[in-house]
Amino acid sequence: MDFFMQELGVPGAQLLLAAEQTLYMVFLSLFIGTVLGLIIAVTLVVTNPNGIVKNSIVYTITNTIVN
Repeated sequence: MDFFMQELGVPGAQLLLAAEQTLYMVFLSLFIGTVLGLIIAVTLVVTNPNGIVKNSIVYTITNTIVN
């Protein structure tokens, strides 16, 4: 950790805290994106004209947003 203090002027503890915060934000974004993506994907499949619940309005709006 002395390298970071000498070369970058950043204390090692501060660097570890920043790395921890960065990983937290990345994995939180990954989780939220995955959940929202699954919801949108299921909506598209279910409301597809050949799907379980044929709802062309919801399908068209969702498909337009995705594309």
